[in-house]
Amino acid sequence: MENTYYINTHHHGWIASTVYSAWVAGPGTISYTESKTASNSTTFTVTGGGSITALLAQAQYQLSVAFATSTSVTKSWTYAKNVPSGTTKRAVFSHDGEKMTVTKYVENANCTTTPYTDGVSYAVYPGTDPNNYCLSLDTYPATSWQQASGGCSDH
Repeated sequence: MENTYYINTHHHGWIASTVYSAWVAGPGTISYTESKTASNSTTFTVTGGGSITALLAQAQYQLSVAFATSTSVTKSWTYAKNVPSGTTKRAVFSHDGEKMTVTKYVENANCTTTPYTDGVSYAVYPGTDPNNYCLSLDTYPATSWQQASGGCSDH
């Protein structure tokens, strides 16, 4: 039996990559210069598991937007960010993408369909253009997602 997927909601935002600084307690400054590879991967969780490939095909069809299973770029990262007093933060490079809530429909042998409405995916857009990346401060404890309500910003 084949599973099908439906995208219920989606929000543009930023998905944390593998390039980030150490945590710094404020007040302070995070300064960083290093050549590294920033990587991101699309993730998908739902009861009983699911196919990222099938999900992305449905998302691309339903939303008319291209997605990638993963992205990576190697470059020299240089930045300085101020950490406010009374906070603990890290600098993190993120890649743009979508957070989606997903329903998985399973076709059963008895000709019924079972919906699983607990699916969540963080799907990255393809591309290694600098505009696909965002540098922001992440508040402790770490988050892997930042919704874009006006662009990339510290949180």
